[in-house]
Amino acid sequence: FDREIGVDLTPPDIKIAWPIGGDDISGQPPLELIFKIEDEASGLKLDTIKLEIDGVPYVSEFTKDGFLVTRVTASGKNRPLNNGRRTVTVTASDWMGNVAIKTFTLNIDNSLKPLVRPGANDTATPGGGGNRGGGTGGDGGGR
Repeated sequence: FDREIGVDLTPPDIKIAWPIGGDDISGQPPLELIFKIEDEASGLKLDTIKLEIDGVPYVSEFTKDGFLVTRVTASGKNRPLNNGRRTVTVTASDWMGNVAIKTFTLNIDNSLKPLVRPGANDTATPGGGGNRGGGTGGDGGGR
């Protein structure tokens, strides 16, 4: 809110939580894209939150704790991603009409092992494993 007139002039804040934008990852399931969306002034208008990958809408779930979660599946609406650079766009508005549009980039390389979110289905490696490696194919999470 503006302290002089009391009007919310600030759009929602959108941050990528998982994976890290710009990472080289597999576009095959299991793949989750997770974003933190907050608006501390007038609050989020939930029906305005959406996620698109290269302009294609993906079905997402907004959790009670403020996370937008999109799951890529082998069947269904959220199809696996093909190799190449992918642009992920997240849009959200607050109750005062302030709109936030954030764009993130992911590099899809389907020769990599599918990325598993830390703490999900991967108990052998602390931190969750995955294929973090700065574009060199990753280290397989130290296994």
